[in-house]
Amino acid sequence: EEFLRLQQQIHKTIVFVTHDIREAMALGSKIALLEVGGLLAQYDTPERLLTAPSNEFVSEFIGPGKEVRRLDLARVSDSALDPVTTVRAADASAAERPAPDGSRTIVVDESGRPQRWLHETGAAGIPVVREGDTLYQALDALLDKRHDVAVVVDDDGVVVGTLPWSTVLHGLPARHGSETAQR
Repeated sequence: EEFLRLQQQIHKTIVFVTHDIREAMALGSKIALLEVGGLLAQYDTPERLLTAPSNEFVSEFIGPGKEVRRLDLARVSDSALDPVTTVRAADASAAERPAPDGSRTIVVDESGRPQRWLHETGAAGIPVVREGDTLYQALDALLDKRHDVAVVVDDDGVVVGTLPWSTVLHGLPARHGSETAQR
């Protein structure tokens, strides 16, 4: 993340060499994948490497899990967030009855930071992600907390919405190339 922040500040092209495909996908806008002997196998965007490998070598190098890796290419901020009702901790006891529309409510502190779901106890059950996080990070947070909805916060930690599991699943960029996304 520090590397990406630095690159945004200096606005220079950077050539970075790595053997870690996940690192290359996270850092590179274009990736040159070299075969044995230094032959160029494919030079493309991370998305195209995952969805349209040029040959069997590239496909095998990418390996299994390419759909999960695509989650690293999309940000939470690129997804449509669901609205969420917030209630200050001091007012939470007055709001303990369920919302008539079945929507979730989150208890926040005086600064608007999430504390707990209104009808659950303890912060351990709240998956929290930042707007700048990837969908991969959001999926990890959801799995870690065993929850179907993540609370999304801005850079100050203030609640801005929720990200349901289904949005993460359908939030992948459209596939390019000959494959179609029929699921």
